[in-house]
Amino acid sequence: MGNNKQIRKRIAGLAAQILIHQNKIKQEMRKAIPDVGLVAKWKKEIRAWQQELARLKKRLKG
Repeated sequence: MGNNKQIRKRIAGLAAQILIHQNKIKQEMRKAIPDVGLVAKWKKEIRAWQQELARLKKRLKG
């Protein structure tokens, strides 16, 4: 991934995925018996994406 435009596009995409998963977690936790395995999976994915976001933000020029 080279230029800032591509990096910013990837950052926006990851941020959107994080929000989607956070909403899924909220919905799942509202259930009488939430699927904790699924919630754990989503949280793990969110952590990975947050790490990727931090890495990408360091690569932005300027």
